[in-house]
Amino acid sequence: IIRFDQQRTNTAGMGVGALAPCSEALSPATVALIQGDSADPPSCYWESDTVLVAQMNFLSRINVIGTIAERTISTRVDAIQPALCGDECPDELKLVEPFVIDVDDP
Repeated sequence: IIRFDQQRTNTAGMGVGALAPCSEALSPATVALIQGDSADPPSCYWESDTVLVAQMNFLSRINVIGTIAERTISTRVDAIQPALCGDECPDELKLVEPFVIDVDDP
C-alpha cells in the first residue's frame, strides 16, 4: 500500500477501484520486485485517489531485510500527478524523476 498523504492524485489514469497492471503507476524496477519469480505481472488498484494497493504474492522480491534495491519502491515518471492538474500539469508540479520510498519508512 502506498499512501499519498491527503494530496489527491490523478490515479495514473487508472481510476479508483479498477484493477490494472502495476506498470501504469510504478517503475519497472518496482514492478519486477513485486512480480518476483511469478510468470504473471502484478496488478494494482487505487483504493481511493490517495491510496494505491499492489497485489503481491509469495514470489514477490520486496524484502524488508534485503538489499537497498529490495527494500525500495518507486513510481513511474510522469504517471502520478496531483489531481488538480487535469490534463496539463505545470512543470513545477510534474514528477520528472521517480518518487522513491524505502519500505522501512512509516
